[in-house]
Amino acid sequence: MPHADPFQDAELNEVVADIVIRFLEHDQYGSARKAIAALRRRVPGYAPAVYEKLFHAHLLLLKRTIEVARPSRLARISPLSSDYDSNEHERVFDEIQQGIAEIYPERPASLDLDRYISWVHVWHHLK
Repeated sequence: MPHADPFQDAELNEVVADIVIRFLEHDQYGSARKAIAALRRRVPGYAPAVYEKLFHAHLLLLKRTIEVARPSRLARISPLSSDYDSNEHERVFDEIQQGIAEIYPERPASLDLDRYISWVHVWHHLK
């Protein structure tokens, strides 16, 4: 049964995040239309407009996260480093969150920003 607020549906948002990452970072699905169709198949029950709205909200959030996090000090932080400072890591995450809030103020608060910051850190900085 669909959640009353799809932005609060943890399972749906987890799948949207997976599809958006595959779409943007791995060039899967070929088009947004096909990615949204995959989303509808993986988590059925919502109106087509809901899938589109969620997909585009997550896609914009990932793009904005890349825009802010790639040039940040996050690139210099590795949890595997001998001089790793978890406090510095947290400060940089906070700075990135603030930067994203400035350029994407309409972001639904329930979207998991930490997921995308972590993704950018691993995919764009550590791999």
